[in-house]
Amino acid sequence: MAFFSKCAAIAASVGVLALFFSPAVTPVYGQAVPVKVVKQNDSWQLLRGGKPYFIKGAGGSDRLELLKASGGNSIRTWGADNAGKDLDAAQKLGLTVTVGIWLGHPQHGFKYDDPKMVADQLAKARAVVAKNRDHPALLAWGVGNEMEMASGGNDDNMWRAVEEIAKAIKELDPNHPTVTVIAEIGDGGVKAKKVAKLCPSIDILGVNSYGGLASLPTRLRVADWNKPYMVTEFGT
Repeated sequence: MAFFSKCAAIAASVGVLALFFSPAVTPVYGQAVPVKVVKQNDSWQLLRGGKPYFIKGAGGSDRLELLKASGGNSIRTWGADNAGKDLDAAQKLGLTVTVGIWLGHPQHGFKYDDPKMVADQLAKARAVVAKNRDHPALLAWGVGNEMEMASGGNDDNMWRAVEEIAKAIKELDPNHPTVTVIAEIGDGGVKAKKVAKLCPSIDILGVNSYGGLASLPTRLRVADWNKPYMVTEFGT
């Protein structure tokens, strides 16, 4: 993951390979490798085990051997149903994983104004983190993927739920950063602005950008995004 000045990116993961830019639950392992995001002057740096780590990544957990042979070093998943298996497979090949925690999409029936649904989702997220936080292949936690699309990023209840989960993750696991992934940054950067305002426990903004990649650094600067970001999916 490469970090650049202010709004220039954390390195991209997902696509074919990386695109680079300026509850008691028994743990799977007991050997966590600490990962931190640090700011150095006007640049961001990802440190894994105290050393700079630059993601050369892909999306999904299939064909890991091909990823490794192609020079890749990390994957991102969208959900955590197979988190333990994915982490184990990655560890065998010397890869890392941003474990995705799937969050409900309103267009598929999830209601962020329903306290029970939100509480149940939080409980599931906490269980995933408690079980997998000490795995040495863990790189970061992905808090949702494109769940803001139906509202265009304007559902404050959803962002508050994201923050609640991210805050819980940081309490359970201070050793790994949090990422939330959005579908582009919205008109006028509204999505990035909402994350900045309502989700202070999110460390990194993940952006799925199709067709708008070249202008993304500029648009994030205009939106006053002042934390690191990563390009989590891309295409023309």
